Amino acid sequence: QYMRLVVLSEEEKRSILTECHSNPGTGNHSGVRGIQNRVIAGYYWSTIIQDVKDW
Repeated sequence: QYMRLVVLSEEEKRSILTECHSNPGTGNHSGVRGIQNRVIAGYYWSTIIQDVKDW
């Protein structure tokens, strides 16, 4: 079992999405599903899935 951080601000969301998409260590060519999985693994907010798709 693990804990995810709850993200409330739009600035935090943008920062997380940018980091998960741009980080050379995680790769930015894994598609929407790969980025979704990375974001969901560590964070939570109510529109997380749609925000990743829209990113």
